[in-house]
Amino acid sequence: MKILDPRFGLFVGDSDSCALERLKYGEKLPGKGFSPEDLSLILSPSGWRGVFASSEDDDSGEPAERMLWAALSMAGAAAEYFSAFSGKPTILVGCDARPTGPAICEIFLRVFLALGIPCEYLFITPAPEIMAAARNRRECGGFCYISASHNPIGHNGVKLGRQDGGVLPGIEAAPIIQRVKDILASPEELDRLRESADGADSRNLEALFQQVSDAQNRASRIYSAFSGSVVFDTYPDKKSALQESLKKMPLGVVGELNGSARGVSIDREFMEDLGLRVRLYNSRPGEILHAILPEGESLEPCSMLLQESWREDPAFLLGYVPDNDGDRGNIVYIDPDGGRGHILQAQEVFALTCLSELACARMFGKGGNTPQAVVVNGPSSLRINEIAESFGAKLFRAEVGEANVVSLARRLRNEGFTVRILGEGSNGGTITHPSAVRDPLNTIMALVKLLRLQDADGKTPGHLWFELRGDTPPVSGSLALSHILESLPKYQTTPTGEARAKYRVPAGSHNLLKSRYESVFTERWGARPDILNSLGISAYRFVNYEGTERREGPGNRSGEGRGGFSVEFLNDKGQAKAFVWMRGSGTEPVFRLMADVPGDREDTEVTLLEWHRGILDAAIESGA
Repeated sequence: MKILDPRFGLFVGDSDSCALERLKYGEKLPGKGFSPEDLSLILSPSGWRGVFASSEDDDSGEPAERMLWAALSMAGAAAEYFSAFSGKPTILVGCDARPTGPAICEIFLRVFLALGIPCEYLFITPAPEIMAAARNRRECGGFCYISASHNPIGHNGVKLGRQDGGVLPGIEAAPIIQRVKDILASPEELDRLRESADGADSRNLEALFQQVSDAQNRASRIYSAFSGSVVFDTYPDKKSALQESLKKMPLGVVGELNGSARGVSIDREFMEDLGLRVRLYNSRPGEILHAILPEGESLEPCSMLLQESWREDPAFLLGYVPDNDGDRGNIVYIDPDGGRGHILQAQEVFALTCLSELACARMFGKGGNTPQAVVVNGPSSLRINEIAESFGAKLFRAEVGEANVVSLARRLRNEGFTVRILGEGSNGGTITHPSAVRDPLNTIMALVKLLRLQDADGKTPGHLWFELRGDTPPVSGSLALSHILESLPKYQTTPTGEARAKYRVPAGSHNLLKSRYESVFTERWGARPDILNSLGISAYRFVNYEGTERREGPGNRSGEGRGGFSVEFLNDKGQAKAFVWMRGSGTEPVFRLMADVPGDREDTEVTLLEWHRGILDAAIESGA
């Protein structure tokens, strides 16, 4: 029976047909099975993904035939993992708004049903919502979320997590990833899984499809309550204070949702309940109007919409654009002095969010005297170090990947630290404890608190920041985001979306290439760029990031050396004042590059990145 979503009329599923019907054993499956490389799959703790449609730009909604085998192997490995849970807890299954999601979800549901795993289907739902539901429902054991996050429309993938509401840590994800590879390589296992999925009881599948609205409503209620606890943390009494402040000093938010999963979520209701004025655009899930990655040109439509809203109502000062699964959202803002919309760089978004949460904890928190810490990924700007230091917080770095920063934060909490804010500054992704996932709702609310949450004397977290810096606020009344942005420590950082942030490398060992880079770098240190000397740089330090570990020193890597690699430039006190960074892609023969330099001269970052690239050129030539 064909089931449609009652809210938008979207196709949920058809229990009388099977997405696997196109797979006929022996005709489509090679005798040796598949390798991840055959299917261009990336399998990492933060998620498994690949191009599931016929191309990365295909929006037809029909997965390529060979990628059905990939989905089947992933479903089989996930089912084995969840089947080992005692008490048979319910597993939540959902997807973002890209077209191939329902077909892949159906495969997972069929495999779960065939193997007796209790499950509930949320259909299209944002990642933070399904994760909050898994965390806060006693009968839930975890989640399976079908998404490729910010990647193009033809991509898709899988994230798995337990009841703690975060993706699995690397140590737990590794054996599941190995099982995906084993199943893919075995025609016998693939065919057994295909037969099991094909034989799943259609009545149970139809019931899951019919109950989608109830499941979504239940998840939304849980997510709304959980979001309130995240936003107001240890100061829940300040919710009413924010509501009162917004009555006196209104603030409006524009959301350009770009057909993402956030169109089915709580954004409008949650923000309006606090007294914010809200306008949402392009909120029908699946109607993706521009590039999914919320950076650069993808933020221009929101900037224009915000400008139009501000002209009608000057309270509208903030806007956000999520990616397709709704766990990442970058920000645009209005400068009231000029009335123009401006795009925040990802590193600036993360810096402002960190500033807000640390200031709120200082002003309103009741967390006791435990030491504060902030956790970021390797390529987060050193600006974050300065902000954390202003609040007496210690900063820790992990390898790129949501699972890595979340795991490191958990470890630090077990060691006695309070870790309120963590994330990946390089992409603007902010994770606010007790949440374990990036969430644009928490990001936008951090900025709202920064500007409008007041203490008894009418002081906001933004005003506290100026006090700590020893500065006078530029205005006597309410602060605008532009005022605080101008006060941030000045750094020039390579934007991740620019072409010069990618470097094509020949196939081969990442470990060997990094060792050659270290040798060339050491030889060229004496001829380093003048900008380093002008910053008082007298030494350097090689740093490797592997999972949650920071490993200092040349060659201090394990395995294939595929983690992040950084060269920190040190002053005479041994403090890092700038850095260059690189990390190999898991899906293409490129390294991602970055330079981070203090100051407001853009040419310094350009010069340092070019020097970095030149050393890579020489390292590659030395091995030719």
